[in-house]
Amino acid sequence: MASSRSSFRRSVLLVVVFSVMLFTFRKSAINYSARPGPAPSIDDQKRFWYAFHAIIKASTPGCKAPIKLEEKPEPLEFHPDVIGNITLPENLMLDERDKRKLKLAHSRFLGLLTPPDGPLLPFQRKSRGIVSTASKSMLPTLVTSIYMLRVTGSKLPVEIFLADKREYDAFTCGLLLRSLNSRCIILDEILSFSPLQEGLMKYQFKIFSLLFSSFEEVFFLDADAFPIRDPAPLFTSKPFTSTGMVTWPDFWQITYHPWFFEITSQRLPTSFPIPSTESGQLLISKRSHSKVLLLSAYYNFYGPMYYYPLLSQGHPGEGDKETYIAPSIILDLPFYAVSTRPEVFGYVSQDGDWKGGVIIQADPTWEAVSRPGINYGWKGKPVAPSNAYLTFHANLPKLDPVRVFGEGGLAWTADGKPRRMWGTAKDSILRVGSDVEKRLWKALEKTSCQLEWNFTPWDEKPRLCEKIQRFIQDMA
Repeated sequence: MASSRSSFRRSVLLVVVFSVMLFTFRKSAINYSARPGPAPSIDDQKRFWYAFHAIIKASTPGCKAPIKLEEKPEPLEFHPDVIGNITLPENLMLDERDKRKLKLAHSRFLGLLTPPDGPLLPFQRKSRGIVSTASKSMLPTLVTSIYMLRVTGSKLPVEIFLADKREYDAFTCGLLLRSLNSRCIILDEILSFSPLQEGLMKYQFKIFSLLFSSFEEVFFLDADAFPIRDPAPLFTSKPFTSTGMVTWPDFWQITYHPWFFEITSQRLPTSFPIPSTESGQLLISKRSHSKVLLLSAYYNFYGPMYYYPLLSQGHPGEGDKETYIAPSIILDLPFYAVSTRPEVFGYVSQDGDWKGGVIIQADPTWEAVSRPGINYGWKGKPVAPSNAYLTFHANLPKLDPVRVFGEGGLAWTADGKPRRMWGTAKDSILRVGSDVEKRLWKALEKTSCQLEWNFTPWDEKPRLCEKIQRFIQDMA
């Protein structure tokens, strides 16, 4: 009986809350679209996947996986002044016979991509937007990130890819995100057209969201990443207009195994002028770089067994991160790798230890047009100015109201008093030009107030809307 009353109350609240949301968004000074356009059909994506999956299966390596000699090798920091004096690590064992099988399969795959029989990526011509992925548990974090996007004034549409119907939430996807010009797409509805024997793993979702997005030009952002300015100018400015692909750096040197170049029939480079990739954000044209995405999909499909170890060898962040630049090199297609070192915001734990939690990436247009070739932020190099930065990738804490403002959350001291997570407002303004954390509190408040009575996984969670409002008042 209690369950029935709860369901009835939730249904009534859905209607009331959605009505209030529409009124609020119409009155918003931000003036972004309150309603997304009609959802494109996914029939083209289904047909593409049916053909492309056949090519992937026809190019299976069919050999033993490389074995790591050391599971967690010592990280190798990137130093821009020693790019011509790098020895790639060799932390794998692989039989010569298996290496030949990998090389043959890779060559077969590239051959099958060649027109007229090669698959064509589906997208709507002259369209641009943001793409992300999320599980149901990450939807509150994603909603917060989209609120942070919208407060910049951005009107870019957003596509969010969910693994299957179990990850779908009726209120969040059907009402709240739609009101924010965003829509949820269920990957399984496309992949089931040519079913996988095994489901996708964590790092494989990103490339499939890029393949199946309806946008021609895509700015991918992880669910816990957001821009601090409208990212729309990226699409119409250098370096994107001159290359068609932009990547952002991690802190480490590239750690491809030399065998990767042998397997892909490439000459071993004599220098590595860029660091490894931090793939929480990626800017790419599906028209100019379609083959990059197709080859990246191959590396990700066979990533856990073969290409993740070949490209990272167990070094920090092993996963999809190196599967975007590598195809560009092999296919000789242009790309721009941001050279400014990421900035880091962190927090002091209740034990008194400092922990890095937010990776802040530079604006490629600022770097390429205004300050090319300086390598800001690295050891011995100039510090980047505050107007250099564009995106925040908040790994710890995740931007979930419960994790930030719940019991033991980072918004509270050990004795329960309100505190800032990422340093003082003055420090934030000095380093990135604005008090981003203060803006984040409002986004977390909106997320909490919209979801706490409507998001089923939060049924047993504390109601934090009013608590966050009091926090904001106390911190004013």
